[in-house]
Amino acid sequence: MNDPVRAMHDVIAMAYIIDKSIFKSEDLPIKVELKNEDKKGQTFVNQYGKNINVILDIDKNKFFDLFISTIKGYKLWKSFLYLI
Repeated sequence: MNDPVRAMHDVIAMAYIIDKSIFKSEDLPIKVELKNEDKKGQTFVNQYGKNINVILDIDKNKFFDLFISTIKGYKLWKSFLYLI
């Protein structure tokens, strides 16, 4: 799993809020396993599940453009605070 995007869960959630066009998603019936101790907490598609918007793919180039521009903006903003 040498994909740096996969390890950025919180950042990806924020990016989804900012720009949904970066993502391919689909409403799927999802259930969370609660009874089987070995699988407890796992999510899976199940015809009796509740429809949840699931991210299926991400445009990595658009994501990194947004990520880098946000960090650059933060650095500029933080530098500005030091001037006041």
